Formats: sequence, structure tokens, C-alpha cells
Amino acid sequence: MSENKFMSCSSYNIYNLITLLIAHLSFFRFLRMKTLLTSRKKITTSLILVSSFLLLLFQYLHIDGWMSKKHFATKPLTSQSSRHYTDVCKQIVDGNSSVIKKANSSMSHFVKQPISPWKYIDLTKNCNYFAKNRGYILKALSKNEEDFPIAFSINIYKDVEQFERLLRAIYRPQNFYCIHVDKKSPSIFRRAVKKISSCFSNVFVASEIIKVVWGESSILQSQLICMKDLWKRSNTWKYLINLTGQEFPLKTNNELVDILQKLKGKSIVKGRYASKQRLRGRYLYVHRGIMRTNELKQPFPGNFTFYKGSTYVVLSKAFVNFILHDKLARDFLEWVNNTGKPEETFYQTLYFNVDFDKYFRNNTFNGPNTRYVNWSGHRAPCHGKFVRHVCVHGIGDLKTITQQKALFVNKFYLHYQYLALDCIEQWLHKRTLDYYGSLSLQ
Repeated sequence: MSENKFMSCSSYNIYNLITLLIAHLSFFRFLRMKTLLTSRKKITTSLILVSSFLLLLFQYLHIDGWMSKKHFATKPLTSQSSRHYTDVCKQIVDGNSSVIKKANSSMSHFVKQPISPWKYIDLTKNCNYFAKNRGYILKALSKNEEDFPIAFSINIYKDVEQFERLLRAIYRPQNFYCIHVDKKSPSIFRRAVKKISSCFSNVFVASEIIKVVWGESSILQSQLICMKDLWKRSNTWKYLINLTGQEFPLKTNNELVDILQKLKGKSIVKGRYASKQRLRGRYLYVHRGIMRTNELKQPFPGNFTFYKGSTYVVLSKAFVNFILHDKLARDFLEWVNNTGKPEETFYQTLYFNVDFDKYFRNNTFNGPNTRYVNWSGHRAPCHGKFVRHVCVHGIGDLKTITQQKALFVNKFYLHYQYLALDCIEQWLHKRTLDYYGSLSLQ
């Protein structure tokens, strides 16, 4: 795909410059009408106006040239070659403060121009061209990876380009991918996701889409829809990983396989006993959506101890089978539906109460955290911004992020400090290239 198919965000800055020029000319015309001013004053004022405009023009051209020369992603990443690990991204990941400062200034002048859903619908008319041009890895890169397929469920609701770049980063032909698109999303967004998914035999949109509301049982329900679909789609995958569209991997596929094989059937489900009254209230009282009522819930017949943890888990196929088909698991799912934030208690409470790890006592490897999330109140600084107490990462966070042992990082916004996503994508792609050397990835 030629780069001229995508407009640079320079057009936004040119518009600003033209606006400034018009304002300058209008003011100059106004000065000519002021007969009380001397000719010398008029000339002096005019020179100041012209000089200020030329200074703005120089600043624009300088930044535009620097962005182009340093290969910044003023256009969406369009091919495998565009994921080349640039010197600027390397310095940003290394934490070079002067480059980070200049990059932040550049991003303030160049607004992100994402690939639109309409463009994706057009690009996917030729699936072979789309997959190769966008740089998807279309073959298993090792026998070990080929023999250890992974299932992914991905919950998304906006920013089709960010979703597609996440899919591209984790895509391998031996894996399986179920995409749940929030029913509240615009129809054009859902259509574009479906078109992208249709280009790959192992990627599909969930059989049922529902409205997903933060803090309600719909989050858990949407995950379970994909879980059921993946179970029906294939019996070859070994583990299930759930994701959202605003995350990005910190491990290559071969590293994921290596970690999952070391688990030897264990799942990564981490949580703690819900001892605080605030947490206990989530399951002691009936909830209507995110609102807690004064109605006490009947205790669950299994006499469970409740645990609270992350909604992000890595589940063995055996535990997925237990969730979907065991009567105790199905009864608990029905019971937990009208509790508070059940996606943060369902997996942990079920896993620890049935002692699913009892078959793996001899394996001391528990796996890394599934996510790196920088919560407000933690010691790690956030160089982006906090939204709902979670850091939306900026380029100043990349050095810390790339040193984490977690499997994925949460979260990035496509339009906010967009070089953060661009640079971590380049960083991960380089690590894949470094591992396989001269091996062709397509």
C-alpha cells in the first residue's frame, strides 16, 4: 500500500497557518485604514507581523521535517516495513528525556489521523493483499508454537485501527481469536471489525453481541460468550487469554508459549481474600447494575470463601471446560450475576474454592502477572494521564513498561500520545525479528 493513500496530519497544521496568514493580512488591512498612524509606525508594525508569521512557518517546517526524518508515525502504520524500530522510538523506549520532550512537542502539532472504518472495509476487499501489506505473520514460526495454539477473546467497543493493530501483534495462523464487539458501538465500526475478521479463518466475531456496561455482569457475560464460541470452534488450543482493545502484548508469541508450557496445566488466576467490608458488600447484597440494594443475597450453597482479583486471566483448557460444563460452576455463575463487579470475583472464587491447582502441587511455577496496570496511588509515576484511576500511558512510560515481566500492558489510547503505541509496537516487532533472525515472517 503506498503511503499517499493516507493523509498526513500536516493538513491540520497547514489549516492553522492559513488561518494565521488571513488574520495577519486582515490586521494589516486594518492598519492601512488608520490614517492617524505614521508611515514609519505602519512599516514597523507590518514587519513585526510578517516576521511573526515567518517564525511560525519556520517552526512548522522544522517540526514537520524532523518528524519525517525521524520516521515518526504521522501516518498510520501501514506495512511490516513501517514497523522498523526507528532510532527515535529506541531513544524513547530507553528513556531519553530530550527526545521524549521533543516528541511530546511534535505530537501537540500533529494530530493523529487514524485509519477509518470505511478505509478498513475498502482495504479488506482483497484479503490476501490486506494481510500481507499490513504485515501479518501468516505461518507458524516454529514447530513448538505450531503445536501449542492459544485462544484469545478480545472485548472491543471503539477505535478499529487500535483493535486491528492489537490483532496484528498477536496474530498467528495456529491460534484462535474471538472478537466481542459491544452492541452499543456504531454499526460502521461493527461492520469494519467483521470485515477484518473475515480475512482470517481463525478470527471471528462472537456469535452473540451484547451491550457491555462497566461494573455490570455484562463484562463477564461477554467473555463467556467468546469462551463458549472458542470451545466449539476448536479442540486444539491449550490456553485461553482474555483481552480488551486498549491493551498491547509485552511478550512475543514464542515467549507466551514458553510461559504457558511451564505452567503444565495450571491457570494464572490471581486474587486475594475479600476481607474489607467494601469488597464483602459486593456479594452480600443484591446489585442492580452497579448499584447496591439493601436486599441481602442468599448465601451460595457451596459455602464459598470469596476472593477478589483482576478480570484478566489465563485459563487452562481444563478449567475452561469446568467453567462451561460443571454444574457447580454453572450454578455459581447464575448466583454471582447480580453481585457487584462479578468479573472480578467469578474466576478467582471458583478457582480457589474448588482448589483447581491441587493436581499441580509439584509445579512451583505460577507464571507472571497477566497485566501491567499502573493504578493511581501506586509508586510508579504516570507520564500520561489517569482515567478511572488507571494510567493511560504516554511515551514517558515506555521505559518502565518494557521492563515489566507481565504478559500484556493496559492501557493506551489511540489518539492520546499516539507515539507510545507506535513505539511499543516497533519494540515488540523488533524482538520477534531478533528471535527468528533471517527467517521470513510471511
